Amino acid sequence: YTVASKRRVLSLALRWATLQAHYLLEDDTVLQIIYSLLFCVSFSLPLFSFTLPFFLSLSLSLSGSVLTVCVCLVLLKVYCSDHTYTTIRVPVLASGREVAATVADKLGSTDELLLISLSASGEKQILKPNDVSVFQSLGVNGRLFVCTREQLDSLTPLPEQEGPSTGSMSSFELMSSKDLAFQMTLYDWELFSCVHEYELVYHTFGRQAYRRSTANLELFLRRFNQVQLWVVTEVTLCGTLSKRVQLLKKFIKIAAQNLNSFFAIIMGMCNPAVSRLSQTWEKLPSKFKKFYAEFESLLDPSRNHRVYRLTVAKMEPPIIPFMPLLIKDMTFTHEGNKTFTDGLVNFEKMVSAIQFSFYLYRSFPIQHCNKDGP
Repeated sequence: YTVASKRRVLSLALRWATLQAHYLLEDDTVLQIIYSLLFCVSFSLPLFSFTLPFFLSLSLSLSGSVLTVCVCLVLLKVYCSDHTYTTIRVPVLASGREVAATVADKLGSTDELLLISLSASGEKQILKPNDVSVFQSLGVNGRLFVCTREQLDSLTPLPEQEGPSTGSMSSFELMSSKDLAFQMTLYDWELFSCVHEYELVYHTFGRQAYRRSTANLELFLRRFNQVQLWVVTEVTLCGTLSKRVQLLKKFIKIAAQNLNSFFAIIMGMCNPAVSRLSQTWEKLPSKFKKFYAEFESLLDPSRNHRVYRLTVAKMEPPIIPFMPLLIKDMTFTHEGNKTFTDGLVNFEKMVSAIQFSFYLYRSFPIQHCNKDGP
């Protein structure tokens, strides 16, 4: 019984280490745990021979070599109060203090600069010096500004932040709904495939506490908001009734491709700015009204989104899930259960959180999406 229990613990540890991937080499605590396991296993190697390939691989990777950690860099366009800008290259995990210092150095300024997130509506948020990955705090149409404290009240949004004044119906109607939906799915898949399971954990537990980046997850979530606002913008900027009807038909056709874009498009069509266009909806053919009603039923939040969950359960990978609901599930699991019980880790909670991450992992196919067709 004791040997069997130890085998189960080691199997769990190996699955966890495999899931960590490159994160394994970036966390000293994790490496210490792995080395402790290796030390324990070495005394009873015949009983735990199934762990040998993993530990040999790890040892060859680390022994006698200098660990090189790849530092990902991002380009940031940072604006001044007069709407001029400078472009800087900083690490993804750069803090607000480091970004402001880099901008001040490039501008040759000796003043103490504040780093500001400015929305299209003019709402200002002073970013904390110790916050990491500060660019993740930007909204869909937000911009990074630097200024002195005296210039803070005079900051105004850029003209480009106000959004377009005309729609793109003239070019949009020339595109095939099938081709457009396929390209949107490919783009969503590229973003989704870059999201590591740990980003979900950091997002749920608070990335600032761990000083980790959830940049890929934030980009994927921002994509959802962009598509939703794109639908609202195109419909409301279309001044012709007949063309608005055509737009609704095209969006309904595009929606039924992947779950993330599906929710974004349907929620965009449910936006009051679109749903109040009664004459446009009346002109919509009954066939499309029926499709839209069926799609809208998947948004039903009753019984913990039961309709959506039953639909997903019938699907086979590859799946691009509705990420906000996945995050909501993890948040409820985190906030509704204690992390520690009587000084010990609450493994039931952690396993439940991991299962949500594994759902994301299982959504990945062995091979890339088939590009021959949507």
